[in-house]
Amino acid sequence: MGDFPPIIAIAATHYHGDHLDGEQVSTFLNKNTHVLFFGSRQSTDLVKEAGSNNDDRIITIETKDYQKQTVRVGDISITGFYMNHVSPNRHGSVQNVGYLIEIEGKKILHVGDSNWFEEAFTELNLQKENIDVAIFPYWMFLDDKDSTKLKEWVNPKHIVATHLPPSGYEDYVNTIKENYPESFSLTSLNQKFEIQN
Repeated sequence: MGDFPPIIAIAATHYHGDHLDGEQVSTFLNKNTHVLFFGSRQSTDLVKEAGSNNDDRIITIETKDYQKQTVRVGDISITGFYMNHVSPNRHGSVQNVGYLIEIEGKKILHVGDSNWFEEAFTELNLQKENIDVAIFPYWMFLDDKDSTKLKEWVNPKHIVATHLPPSGYEDYVNTIKENYPESFSLTSLNQKFEIQN
């Protein structure tokens, strides 16, 4: 797999089963006593309910507004903030958290299962963060008209499309490549993506 440094933090965007398994995280925290876990109240409660006895290493990101919360872990800065979940009519009660992580002089944004919510992006002023890599769910790239929002509201150097379905994603990837030729779609853990200046 490669020579990777030890994991020092885990961050969950929200508590849906395709993003978080409370029992697995709880077990991992119990076996790795130096690791921190970041998540919304719904996510951290799920981990605690699974039997985790690591409250001092479980950090809850408040989701009442778009206030940024930053924690430094060694040389890494992890900033969490509320990001509306896509389809608010169905998922309005979901506490979706976005993260801005700064590591080795690079800034990485992950918005979880969000969408182009003007209120969120206006409040967060992410375009001022000088983001190197922005990780968005694929549906945020299917309309080429959204490129204006991407530039105005985030303006990242690189974009990565995630949350693609396990199969039948080829049409989505092709559409994203047409709309955003420099994009990268995360379809395999074996693919390499290098951040270059």
